[in-house]
Amino acid sequence: MHYIDIIILIPLLWAGYRGFSKGVIIEVVSILAFVLGIWGAIYFSDYIGEYVKDNINRKYEPVISFSIIFIIIVIGVFIIGKLLEKVVNLAQLKLANKVAGAFFGVAKILLILSFLVIIIHQYDTKYHFIPKEIQDESLLYNPLIDLSKTVVPAVKDSDTFKEKGGILDLFNPSNFFSGK
Repeated sequence: MHYIDIIILIPLLWAGYRGFSKGVIIEVVSILAFVLGIWGAIYFSDYIGEYVKDNINRKYEPVISFSIIFIIIVIGVFIIGKLLEKVVNLAQLKLANKVAGAFFGVAKILLILSFLVIIIHQYDTKYHFIPKEIQDESLLYNPLIDLSKTVVPAVKDSDTFKEKGGILDLFNPSNFFSGK
């Protein structure tokens, strides 16, 4: 086990612990609340803007309207999540909720880490800052590269990133300054 494995293992252990302590319901609800909050705020902030425009400075109206809708949706989703968690606990499924939460937390952080590792790996192929022997002997680095090859092509093929030539090109430092 090398230092790179420890760097990868720390967030995995933290995510497993956090997922276990929260449970799968709250883990899923937290992601759902964030996504629905942003979606709802984008689509419904204009309606709130009509009500708050008379009481605030016009230049802050979009931010305040967005924030109000986002907070209302996030709180609403969390209340529903807490109620659902209480039902699960009453049905004596608390341990199953906690164990599934640990797995979900680790899976979520694995996806994030695989995305970060493929970006780091792309830079490493050019600048060679991670010795090849450490990469080869690492227990977690290469499996995360393999996972990222499964996950990132799906993102790379999405219409959102096609015009940039793929997700990895978004993180190419030369693109930040070349006007691409």
